[in-house]
Amino acid sequence: MKSYICKRPINIVHEYNFTHERMSWSAAAEFCENWGGALASVKNGEEMAKLREMIKIDPLEPVWIGATDAEEEGKWTWTDGTPMTYSNWHCHEPNNWEGNEDCAVIFEGDKWNDWICDKPAAFICEKRESNAIAAQLAAELEQATADAAEAELLRIKALEEKVAAAAEARRLAEIKAEEEASKKLIADTKAANATTAREAADAELATAQADKESAQADLTAATQARKDAEADELAAQNDAADARDAAGVALADATTAENQLVIENGKRDSEVKKAEEAVAERTTAEKKANKAAEK
Repeated sequence: MKSYICKRPINIVHEYNFTHERMSWSAAAEFCENWGGALASVKNGEEMAKLREMIKIDPLEPVWIGATDAEEEGKWTWTDGTPMTYSNWHCHEPNNWEGNEDCAVIFEGDKWNDWICDKPAAFICEKRESNAIAAQLAAELEQATADAAEAELLRIKALEEKVAAAAEARRLAEIKAEEEASKKLIADTKAANATTAREAADAELATAQADKESAQADLTAATQARKDAEADELAAQNDAADARDAAGVALADATTAENQLVIENGKRDSEVKKAEEAVAERTTAEKKANKAAEK
């Protein structure tokens, strides 16, 4: 049996015990109670991520968690007595297949499935303990919230003052605008002309940008073509080198064969010479024998 302990110093301290020994759901729940905790409950995605991190060492192993609807079909609760407010079910799960699946298991290291409670599986126990630091953090958070509310009131008051000042400035500006209506008309005309010129410049800029992008695309294509050509050239060089190596090997083999042939020919010529000498000696011996016979 192998266990993995994980502690997190947040609002609630979680201590997990991932046990590979396979048991039924009820036996696993009893084991966790004897350990001082309960089968793991998963209250949010962060806690699920923590379980997923532990399970990933053997993701194909089914793992019991502390969810069940044995008391009322479809009403899932955790063994610590809290209702299920977060879930991570597989698609089309839970389906209570054949009316006999009342306990939750993690399959494939991630998604949940309802399963037959008597089947053996690994399991994760959990202890949740209050954290004194959490209470301090809660008090600090409450004070920070009050400070933020006070700051927000001051900000709203300052904003209202700015709005009032802006309204007064607007009123004065409107008066001034009425007094300078003729000047504004001239300014509007100039602005319209400037807008027309700007739009023409924008059109030219857009055309130039398009030309630039086209040139960039051509450059990219040319660069790729050059790279492809270099790759082809390198491949050809490699093929030529391989061919030269193969030719060298073939030449060496041919030279070896030729040398062997010369050696064999030399041996054959030596044997022929010996045979000829033997024939000559036999002929000489026969001649001597014939002369001796004549005497």
